[in-house]
This record gives sequence, structure tokens and C-alpha cells, in this order.
Amino acid sequence: MNLTSEEMPENLCPECGKEVTKENVGRHLFGDCFGKFSDGSESVLPIDVEKKVKEIDFFSRMSDYTWLSNFYNCSQTVDGRVYQTNEHYYQSQKAVTPEKEEWIISSKNPGEAKRRGQSLEKNEMKKNWNRIKDNIMLKGLRAKFQNPELHQKLLDTGDAILHEDSPSDTYWGKKGKDVLGKLIMQVRAEIQADVLFG
Repeated sequence: MNLTSEEMPENLCPECGKEVTKENVGRHLFGDCFGKFSDGSESVLPIDVEKKVKEIDFFSRMSDYTWLSNFYNCSQTVDGRVYQTNEHYYQSQKAVTPEKEEWIISSKNPGEAKRRGQSLEKNEMKKNWNRIKDNIMLKGLRAKFQNPELHQKLLDTGDAILHEDSPSDTYWGKKGKDVLGKLIMQVRAEIQADVLFG
């Protein structure tokens, strides 16, 4: 039996009726209440199906939303170490040895960090990289958006769907699996949960 909005407890999604907690709110961004996405997660963000959802495309060379890009020049701290950009952090985590990791971290800019990370030989990379890379990216994004200015900017995107508008990346970009946009939206949902649940 469907409950009316007046009968629905505050901690339940008014669309699907499932419990919403601080721990699971990030997974509720992409699913059936919001629109069906490939990861099968559920949404806590009810929308009018007649209302067009705002979409934001970003890329390192697009002026309005360059701050969403991994190439955006804003230092971040992960596990006590400062990185020039999230690209520096992400690419450096591929390396097996501390020497190669430092080589990537010392890159002058994110483009160089990317090239150095991509130049690693197979035996120089973590063997399980393809299995852990999403979690590495997510960890870096969580650190990046600790920056107060970026934190607020991300909140200000509201419920907009975020896409990296890469012309060639079929994993992170919108022309493929769109993973980077989804991970940033997860971080946004976690921040929103902190605001909602305290």
C-alpha cells in the first residue's frame, strides 16, 4: 500500500518508501525515483517526471565548470600528503614504487601527471588497478571537495546531473560510462547528507 506524503516518516524516501540514512544517501542518487541508471542505485531526490533535470557538462578547458575537472589547480590533502590537483593524486596511486609515485607527484601540471601515469609499464603499476581505480578516484574527490569554496560550489549545483564532456574518454566521460560525473554526484550527495543529517 502506498503512503501519502503526510503519512511518510521523515527518514523514508517519499518516492520509493525506503529508509534514507547518512550512510546510504550517496547510493540513492542514480536510481528508480530519479531516473533509471545503469548502476541500479536508488534515489532520495524525488522529481516531477515532467520537469527537465538540469545537466552540467564540464571539462578542463570549459570556463564555467572547470573546477569540477581533475585538472583544476586546487591543492588537496590525502593521507597527510599534499597534491597539486586531483589528477596528480589519482595518477600517482597507480605506481608500485615510492620512486615512481614521487615522480608523478612532482609533475609541473596535471597534464604532465597524466602523461607520466599513463606511461608506467605494466610491472610498474598496481596489479589490481582496474579494480581499485574507482575507489581511488572517489577518495581523491572527497579530499578535493573539502576545500570550502569548491564544497559550496558543488552544493550549489543542486540536483543537476554532472558529466565530464571529454571528447575521447569512454570510461570517465559522458561518451562512455560517465563514471567521473557519477562519482562527483556521489560526493555531492554525501555533502548534502552532512547538511541534512548533521
